[in-house]
Amino acid sequence: IKKHPVISNVKATCLPPSFSCLKNGRFSERNLQRNIFNYVTDNFALAQYDAIFLASFDEFALIASRLRGRLFVLAHGNISGMSNRLKRFAMRRVDKLASVVVFNEYIKAGALKYGLRNVCVEPHGFGPTHIISDTERSAVLDAFQHGLSDALSTRRLRLVFAPSGAKYGDSFISRLGCNRSFLNLLDSAGIIFVTKGAKTAPCKGNFINIDRHLSEMEFAALFTAANLIVINYPQSFDYKVSALMFESFCNEKPCLITRIPSFLVYSDHFTYDPYFNEEDEFVLKLQEYASKTWSPEGCMYIWVVSSCEVNSPLLHLHSICVD
Repeated sequence: IKKHPVISNVKATCLPPSFSCLKNGRFSERNLQRNIFNYVTDNFALAQYDAIFLASFDEFALIASRLRGRLFVLAHGNISGMSNRLKRFAMRRVDKLASVVVFNEYIKAGALKYGLRNVCVEPHGFGPTHIISDTERSAVLDAFQHGLSDALSTRRLRLVFAPSGAKYGDSFISRLGCNRSFLNLLDSAGIIFVTKGAKTAPCKGNFINIDRHLSEMEFAALFTAANLIVINYPQSFDYKVSALMFESFCNEKPCLITRIPSFLVYSDHFTYDPYFNEEDEFVLKLQEYASKTWSPEGCMYIWVVSSCEVNSPLLHLHSICVD
């Protein structure tokens, strides 16, 4: 916050340590968030603020709390799953309490479809690029597989990184581990495939499966060393935005992504076709990449610059920050 040119005068306040305890279970987590909202309500004169912005929220925790005011709430994944009547009820209550901020027109259309009205679009921004020294990166890579750093630099092997693995319960990576065409391609094309969290995937030869949490440095090392990023989210990943895709944009890494509505929204950002359906099409895409049928070198992405809607209440929030 201190480095931001607009909000450098923001005062940060830490919550009591009791609120930092992780709770097990959805109910406990919601109750904790409700208590945090109530703490903020009881300890800050919110009526003096022109706007109150929540960078994330649970809809049930918010409507059960006493937090009120000119609220702007950022709906990361809150629109997904609104076919559920209980969630739809909670989000419609939120819609009456706050301006619901979403990342694109597709998510807004989903919100309107389920009865929300107070919705505005603010496009997803870009974060900082990953910065890691060559020495640090080499040490991290060699910890995953002995000689991996040297193999990438001197033997000209290519690293393909699939950070999401089976994050959303999708079996795509596990099926790849049993796909003979894919495994043969790794060997013949000199590709090291690194994934994270695929519970039933093998870990042998050029296929490395990491089944533990990655530190920030470990993730940065793999991401910056990668020649290609794979983002394999299932159809159930709806009305959401992938931070990994925007990390690829920021770090100018080519990526291959599943052909789902949440990703197709960003097709205009690509100068090549990054989409695939099942593992056979992915293997074909990877084969084309390996044989340089399509090359991600040079201009990979089109920087589509968008501003928030003309009538969006966020324009007022921008003016508050600038003033």
